[in-house]
Amino acid sequence: MVLKEIIIKGFKSFADLANLEISDRVTVVVGPNGSGKSNVVDAIRWVLGEQSMKEIRAQEREDVVFWGNEKKAPAQSAYVELVFEDSTGHISIARELSRDGASKYLLNGDVTRLRDIRDFLMSRGFGKSTYSIIGQGQIDKIVSATPEALRMMIEEIAGIGIYREKKKEALSKLDITQANLNRVSDVLFEVDKNRKSLYLKAKRAERYVEYSTELEGLKRDFYGGVYKIESQKLADMENYFTDLNRSLKERLKSLAQLEMNWSTLKEEFNRIDAEMENYTKILEEFKTRENQLLEIKEKFTKRLNELESKYIEVTTRTDMLNDESASLKNRYEEIRLILSKVNEELSETERVLSQLEMEKQSIYTQYSEQEKEILKKKQEYEEIEKTLGKINNEISRLNENNQDIRRRVEMIQSQRNQKEDRKIELESEINDLERHLLEIVEKENELVKELDTIKSTLEEYNRQKNARNSQLEELVRREKEIRAEIDVIRRQINDYQGFGHAVRKIFENKDTFKGLIDVVANLIDFDKSLSTAYEILLGGAVQHVVVSSAEDGKQIIEFLKNGEYGRATFIPLDLIDAAFSPISGVENEAGFVGYAAKLITVPKEYNLLPAYLFGSDIIVDNMDHAIQLKRKYNIRSRIVTIDGELISGKGAMSGGRSKEDYSNSLIARRVRLKTLETELKDVEENKGVIENEINNISEEIKQLQGNMDLVREELANISGRSLSSKRVLEELQKSLKEVTNELSDLIKLEAEYTGKYEGNLARIETLDNQSKEYEEKRKVLQVDVSEFSKQLDKHRKKLEELNESIATYRAELKSLSERKLQYSAENDRINVRLDEIAEEIANSKSVTLHLEEEIDSTKKFLLENQRELETLKSTSQDVFAGIRERKSGKEGKLQQLQSMEDDISRQKSDVESMRERIHETDLRLQEIRFKISNIPEEYRTPVDVEPESLDELNQRISDLENKCKMLGPVDLNAMDEYKKVEEEYNELMKQKLDLEDAKKKLEELIEQTDIQAREQFLKTFNQINTSFKGYIENLFYGGTGGMRLIEDNDVLEAGIEITISKAGKKVQRLQLLSGGEKALVGIALIMAMLEANKGVFYVLDEVDAPLDDYNSEKFKRLLEHEDSQFIVITHNKLIMEAGDIVHGVTMVDGVSKIIQVKMEEITA
Repeated sequence: MVLKEIIIKGFKSFADLANLEISDRVTVVVGPNGSGKSNVVDAIRWVLGEQSMKEIRAQEREDVVFWGNEKKAPAQSAYVELVFEDSTGHISIARELSRDGASKYLLNGDVTRLRDIRDFLMSRGFGKSTYSIIGQGQIDKIVSATPEALRMMIEEIAGIGIYREKKKEALSKLDITQANLNRVSDVLFEVDKNRKSLYLKAKRAERYVEYSTELEGLKRDFYGGVYKIESQKLADMENYFTDLNRSLKERLKSLAQLEMNWSTLKEEFNRIDAEMENYTKILEEFKTRENQLLEIKEKFTKRLNELESKYIEVTTRTDMLNDESASLKNRYEEIRLILSKVNEELSETERVLSQLEMEKQSIYTQYSEQEKEILKKKQEYEEIEKTLGKINNEISRLNENNQDIRRRVEMIQSQRNQKEDRKIELESEINDLERHLLEIVEKENELVKELDTIKSTLEEYNRQKNARNSQLEELVRREKEIRAEIDVIRRQINDYQGFGHAVRKIFENKDTFKGLIDVVANLIDFDKSLSTAYEILLGGAVQHVVVSSAEDGKQIIEFLKNGEYGRATFIPLDLIDAAFSPISGVENEAGFVGYAAKLITVPKEYNLLPAYLFGSDIIVDNMDHAIQLKRKYNIRSRIVTIDGELISGKGAMSGGRSKEDYSNSLIARRVRLKTLETELKDVEENKGVIENEINNISEEIKQLQGNMDLVREELANISGRSLSSKRVLEELQKSLKEVTNELSDLIKLEAEYTGKYEGNLARIETLDNQSKEYEEKRKVLQVDVSEFSKQLDKHRKKLEELNESIATYRAELKSLSERKLQYSAENDRINVRLDEIAEEIANSKSVTLHLEEEIDSTKKFLLENQRELETLKSTSQDVFAGIRERKSGKEGKLQQLQSMEDDISRQKSDVESMRERIHETDLRLQEIRFKISNIPEEYRTPVDVEPESLDELNQRISDLENKCKMLGPVDLNAMDEYKKVEEEYNELMKQKLDLEDAKKKLEELIEQTDIQAREQFLKTFNQINTSFKGYIENLFYGGTGGMRLIEDNDVLEAGIEITISKAGKKVQRLQLLSGGEKALVGIALIMAMLEANKGVFYVLDEVDAPLDDYNSEKFKRLLEHEDSQFIVITHNKLIMEAGDIVHGVTMVDGVSKIIQVKMEEITA
């Protein structure tokens, strides 16, 4: 697929339709500076999807649309189309951007997406770069590029970026995986802690269930045995109780007869006794009633107190609600007034904002008009500047010509005088020359010897100077390398490269955190020989973040949590425990280097940091001395050797060495920076010394060369004088004739030059008058442009002020709206609360009325109760008086009954004895029944148990019940909870294992990505290097060249150096070549890169600018032998000859035009 045509319309300076036919090989675009040649390159970039405005030399998207001028209206859209051709026919790719900002891509006339175009080109066998554009100055950029910059160029061609993105994505996923792993570990820790806590509860519940089950069986055996034994006893006692009742009945019959006799006498006695008993009952009833009344009084008195307390509580609550209601009503009025004020401020702000917007629009319109006017003035000013430049150039040329004529005339006059004098002096010179001829020969021999001495000395000085220059070049190269490495390390330190994702995020937003200081690695300084020791002691603490206070650390932790950036460790200076305890005598031991906390330096304000980080940790020279110190002093702090071998406080030893590059560690790079700065200082000093030596040698060489020139000049003079002396006699007459002829020629030549001089003066006068006229016009335009510029600056400043004011008022408007919403919401809450208070007050009033009624009722009841108690006391006194009267008649009857009662008493005694046995038997029966009733219903099943084993069973039951009590409160649900937590723990453990496996796979992926990137880089490097060697051989006849990787452990970090060997000469570095040779090397490298980065076509934008005609011829032949399609922007006629088609770009009235250029016009 080849590019056949470029169509441009409305794009930048191409206001009208422009068609550029493209050759299958080399198409050349020529034109003066500023005509729009580079806009053709921008058009190609733009149509194929360039998104960077910088690359197409524009600030905004709309800048690519032709803006118009005083003679040409602005274009409504920018349109660029590329027409390709392949075996299927023509393919059109176009892009159009209208002035209103609407943009679209077209593929064969159909609207499509940029991605579809790129996919289409990829389907035709082209990669992501359909084209390659080598812009102005790119050769200088390549030949002056650092080794690292050259490597990055080849990385871009090799597509290493996709591997870096892949690695970056994998590292991002690794960070996320690590964060998830940390999160799961934290959750796992909490779940495990909960699991351990539930484990104890669950085990207690299991033991409780075990004890309860065993206790249930023992109770069935114990209570079943007791039930069987007591039931048997109950049956036996019931039989015995029946026999006793039968005997009692017989005894009672005989007693009944005796009592009948006694009864007759007793009836009378009983009548008296009945009356007394009646009085006694009445008294008992009175006493009972009195007790009842007292109980009722106490109960109602308590009820009265409760009602009065509740009444006070309700009334107090009502008062509080009334106060709250009044407060809320006041607040409601305040908010209503505030809302009124806020609404006024809102209206005023909206009004002011509207006015500002209108003023901004008005000023912007004036600004646009004035900007167009000033552009017109500037164009006119530039045209006058160009005309003035041409006039001044011609005047300068004429003045220089006149000066040259004056010098020639003066020289002619001088020669005339000399010739005339020479004619007179010829005769006298013959005599003088013969006398001095011998002296001249002797002097000539002396000068030859002196000249040989100077030459040998000069060669020695040149050898010394070359040696010093080589040393200086090596120092300059080393200085550049050191500065480049220092820049890289400082960038790593400033960008916190190598630190965790969370730490980098913190310092990306460091301006947000007031108390943020820095990471530990950036705050400590120490001797570089101790770097390994401090690396081991610090471990992960190098990434700990130092903050001023715990509150600062808390703020940053909240930031990390909210953003889910990961975890970080903070060292708040107001919380850390900086304890340092030196060990007596250890300083005098062999191998003792020092305390880690004392061998580092930190800024004065962070002097607590060393003791916190290292405590009493010790640094020694080797492991043998470390072991001796540990054994001798039983040191509890860590001991580390200079090589990084460590003995922990508890005695664990660690050591060894990995293949990882220690230089990449966070501590080591600061040490490396310090070493490089020292080395840089030494290099600069050495460079200064060598430069002084070179200057001194150069001065000596200059002086010797001056002496040699003087000797040569003198030798030449003497030789000339010797020869002239020998020929003077024979040529005397000839010389006289020649002098006469020369005098005649000089007179004619003087007249000719005088005429030219006067003609030039007349032309200069005419040009001076034209220059003055144009100068006046230029001054007027300059004043106009200056005035317009001031007005534009004034409008621009006014627009900036208006934008600031508008932004301020918009922010204020937003703030007022938010305040209005807040106050409105608060009023709504107040209204709801007032309704609640009103309802509660109404309920309280109802309760208060009810309580008042109940209190009055209770008081009345208590008053009636008191009256009844007083009446009972009065009646009881009357009853006591009647009892005393009847007691005297009862005593007579009592003596008559005494004897009968003695007999009855004896019989009753027997009956009572029997009744007592019956009662005892009844009590025993009740006891047995009580025992049986105390046996739980579920255990009333007879069980065969030996009576002597019941105590043992009871003891075991008691022991188990005590064990259950000792278990304390038991949560039977804990077993189920523990089971769930155990399942959750196992699931989290599975997640942790999965995450660890994922982390391992990501680390393997990163390693594999690095391997693939290195392989791809080396493949591309070798391909470019092979092509580059071929181009060098073609451009430098008999020469060789190539690229080599500067030694480094990682090819992706190594620099690339270009070496060139011209025919028959030793290998030279690129910096030692001439400017033209460098340009050829740059072109060779570009062509090699283009060959590796195959595209549809290539654009070379004035890459031949540094080349002279000889090297341009080489470049032309190179283009003629290339099979690819090239579009070449150039001013060089030799390069134009390589073009199959030549397009000229010219600008007319600010609009670029395309004209066809004929090859015969170029070569003419």
